[in-house]
Amino acid sequence: MVPIVKHGGGIVLLWGCMSTADVGELHFIAGIMNSQMYYSILKEKMLPSLHALGRHALFQHDNDPKHTSKATVSFLKNRVKVIQWSSMSPDLNPIKHLWGILKRHVEHQPASNRL
Repeated sequence: MVPIVKHGGGIVLLWGCMSTADVGELHFIAGIMNSQMYYSILKEKMLPSLHALGRHALFQHDNDPKHTSKATVSFLKNRVKVIQWSSMSPDLNPIKHLWGILKRHVEHQPASNRL
């Protein structure tokens, strides 16, 4: 028998990206995302998508420590133009609005703990 969780039950961590052309795949994050995990996602998932957009693609993320780690900065340098972004302006961050839309859609779906 599968136990039923009536209140709470944890969280699901996702990483995603978007462009003016399309949205990228969602990636489930096991545990806490650190700079090594972020670097791995950029290298394996994000970079091919940016190359498909062409040389005019821009990349934006906030000033979270995993975004500004030496490995991440070094990896992105000369690969894509990174827009400087203030971590204190979440209302101007378009992905925050997309996450809000996704959250509202998910909240209206019936919950199930069955696989």
